[in-house]
Amino acid sequence: MHEGIVLLAEKQPISAFERFCAQAAAAVGARRCRLLVAAPGAEDPPAAEGRAGDRDGERNGAFDGDRDGRPVGDRREDERAETAALDRLNRRLLHEAGAATPQRPAPGDPPGSLAGLVLRDASGAPLAAAAFAFDAAGPRPAALEACRPILDFALSALLDALARAADLRAIEARCSRLSRQVDSDALTGLSNTRAFRDLARRRLAEPSRDRALILLDIDHLKRVNDVFGHAFGDAYIRTVARALEASLPDTALIGRIGGDEFAMMVDLPRPGHAYLAGLLERCRASVQRAAAMLGKPDLGRVSIGVSRSPEQAETLSSLFEKADAALYAAKDSGRGAIVHFRPGPHRRFNRRELAKGFSRAVREGRVVPFLQPLVDLDTGQCLGFEVLARWIEIDGAVLLPGEFSGIFRDHRNAELLTREMLRQGLDVFAAWRGRHGPRARRARLAVNLTTLDLMNPEFAFDLQAELSERGLDWSTITLEVTENIMLGDVNGQIHRNLTELRARGAKLAMDDFGTGYGGLQHLGRWPLDVLKVDRQFVQRLHEGEHARAVIEAIAGIAGRCGFDVVAEGIETRDQLAALRGLGCRMGQGEFFDRPLPAAQAVLAPLDYDLGQVERSRLIA
Repeated sequence: MHEGIVLLAEKQPISAFERFCAQAAAAVGARRCRLLVAAPGAEDPPAAEGRAGDRDGERNGAFDGDRDGRPVGDRREDERAETAALDRLNRRLLHEAGAATPQRPAPGDPPGSLAGLVLRDASGAPLAAAAFAFDAAGPRPAALEACRPILDFALSALLDALARAADLRAIEARCSRLSRQVDSDALTGLSNTRAFRDLARRRLAEPSRDRALILLDIDHLKRVNDVFGHAFGDAYIRTVARALEASLPDTALIGRIGGDEFAMMVDLPRPGHAYLAGLLERCRASVQRAAAMLGKPDLGRVSIGVSRSPEQAETLSSLFEKADAALYAAKDSGRGAIVHFRPGPHRRFNRRELAKGFSRAVREGRVVPFLQPLVDLDTGQCLGFEVLARWIEIDGAVLLPGEFSGIFRDHRNAELLTREMLRQGLDVFAAWRGRHGPRARRARLAVNLTTLDLMNPEFAFDLQAELSERGLDWSTITLEVTENIMLGDVNGQIHRNLTELRARGAKLAMDDFGTGYGGLQHLGRWPLDVLKVDRQFVQRLHEGEHARAVIEAIAGIAGRCGFDVVAEGIETRDQLAALRGLGCRMGQGEFFDRPLPAAQAVLAPLDYDLGQVERSRLIA
């Protein structure tokens, strides 16, 4: 028999209670003690038993025979009857919770002498009933009463100790749950950013072997949320997480480190190029299958950036920088791509280096506006310009905005670029406008805004100051936003700012219209004046009817809703003719002029001869 009493209600060994019962039986000179703990609200309180002289789990012949040599079966039958009698006595004691001692057996109890005590805590509340079975000599009431204070104290101490132990176990379990919550992403159950970095850092510290850090970004997740709802978006993310887990080996690490971004670290064999290529394709295919399972096979596109240790970096921060640069290169290539980091081509995607270089370039006047004319497609008159940012490197190379867009996650860089483009662009525009006199009064300067600009409640006041300084008013400015900016309007601040800017007299344009998931639904909800047809549709006019039908539909919708339409990317006379036939009245593109640096933009003509346009051959 296991050392310790048996808690009969739970059928498991509890040695502390058994020792108490054995000691209590010995103290009062009883053969046997059964304890019934007063569990509040319990219909069947837990019972425990111990026998005088029990040691190391031995019952001293309790089930092996009595001293009188009677058959074992008879002895066990007597013992079962006695146990029942002791339990009845205990229940009676607890029910009365104050009966005199000793309590005599009830009619029908087996022969022998039984007695019991109600054990209480210091306040007098009952803790348990202890029923004793004595030999023929019978109970000794004086001994029972003499032992009561000791047994009260011992049982109180035991129950307190057990309660503290239970509390500690509950606290430990709670701490364990909290630890898992702190380390886990709430939506997917994967490691969160902090936990993944900790695990990856420890993995890199293990004995040397080749490893790869993989950053995977779900393409266009914001648009998915906008079109299908956030509930679907969450289900999509969870399904992608499960798909990626199933695609990785058991030793791999995986975590969700952003709203649409996952990180994975895998050990590689040597050589590991073929293994890694197969793993990446397996991950990409698993995400596509996951989207199909949700009934959206058109989704499931991901961009992936990869860096390797120790070949390209040995520290986790350096690995992340390089994988992040590769990921941005994948996005820049049109998304849906897998890109491995390469030091030369991907240097411009390293956000830390770009941020340092950007601040220096602004100070040195190497972040400048290039202005592209906006032309009336019927008359050839220049209706203004769009400001396009260019970063001129020390060696004369020109970076386009898409090549350094990664640094604009830092709102300070985004605000700095907008401020520079507005300040310099308005200077050039005011000079061009003054040069052409009253005929140029219809012209407007179009400036691209970021989400951070429109989250700034002071933006309208800052722009007002820039306009006033140059003697311009709000009717000379057009502010361009993309669909992604609208999708990012969580609290309505962007909508409020755009409404205020339009009320002041600025025109608002939706850039790249026709490329997003939910462009049409924004038309009635947002204060817009202009739709800009994305250049991809203009470039495909010669390929067939699809692009032509899209442009015709956009022009038709715009006409009925009172919007102007601007076609981007016009490069040929045939495109110009087709666009005019489809109802477009304004456009821009290299057919008229490439984006012009400041000195040449000031000299740009007010009228373009649509029959024979002089096209500048300047750096775009």
